Amino acid sequence: MIEPENATHVAKAEGRGRFGWIRITVAIVFGLLYAYYLWVALSNLLAFPDEFFTGTKLIAKPWALLVVNLLVPVLAYVGALLLSRRRTVLIAAVFFVIGLTLVSVVSLDLPNLIVL
Repeated sequence: MIEPENATHVAKAEGRGRFGWIRITVAIVFGLLYAYYLWVALSNLLAFPDEFFTGTKLIAKPWALLVVNLLVPVLAYVGALLLSRRRTVLIAAVFFVIGLTLVSVVSLDLPNLIVL
């Protein structure tokens, strides 16, 4: 006979295993979205300084902003993944959306920060 305390642990373990593939699917889909922003940041890091400063007299290139733009997608994804570890799938998706919003804001503000 199963004791009541063990029965709740068994039920929790079965529930976790049943929805594990949904959590992995959500992480992969959002991982692809974060990878897109990482790809854009990498292309900005490689092409933007030469293109932006051609024909101008500015000497300093905004390396710090470009590197931050490269690191933000990785850090936001890892942060969302760690914060959503023991939460429901819906809450995990909310954490990924919040991180993706942060990455979008940083990516869209980069040209404005460089011009200032």
